[in-house]
Amino acid sequence: MLNLLLKDDRAGGRVELRSGTHAAGDGREYGVAANAGLPLGRAGFANLSLEYGESGSTDRNVQRADAAGLIATGNGHVRDPAQRWGASDVGDDLKLFANLGHVFANGVQAYGQANYPRRDVLTFFYYRNPNTRAACSATAAAPCSSATCSPRAATARRAAPRWPSRTSARPSTGALGPGPALRALRPAAGP
Repeated sequence: MLNLLLKDDRAGGRVELRSGTHAAGDGREYGVAANAGLPLGRAGFANLSLEYGESGSTDRNVQRADAAGLIATGNGHVRDPAQRWGASDVGDDLKLFANLGHVFANGVQAYGQANYPRRDVLTFFYYRNPNTRAACSATAAAPCSSATCSPRAATARRAAPRWPSRTSARPSTGALGPGPALRALRPAAGP
């Protein structure tokens, strides 16, 4: 269990800028984050945070032996490397968060949070050898030739998205992680 302590400042703020790349030269990223505390009436607060950034993909793979075998037999529909291992390409990564609270004259406290996350992700799927998957041929015992069963042809028959595919990820929580909206992230001893 974790206890998240959200910022509840009535004044002040901060701005963070970050950029960098992986040692291999890929995965370039940048981001900006901002937080501001505002008074909400005499005894309340509105703490607002935003974060925006983008990060490039990484690839730490070598060609698979089965894919290299297909290329060696003349199949020109196999990428090199056929399967990528690494981080996805993330663009337009926007997170908005508000933490609001107020103490009324009779001692009653009201509080709430709101968030909005949005990002575009370009990701890669698991490579499947077209000569060894049952969906490619009428029977698993009769493998396909490279002319009749390329990864592109198999994809077209199934009407599945082509590799790579652009998706939008919208997390259900949208928490900003240990970024600008959180005061602290602490493990708790129990409920």
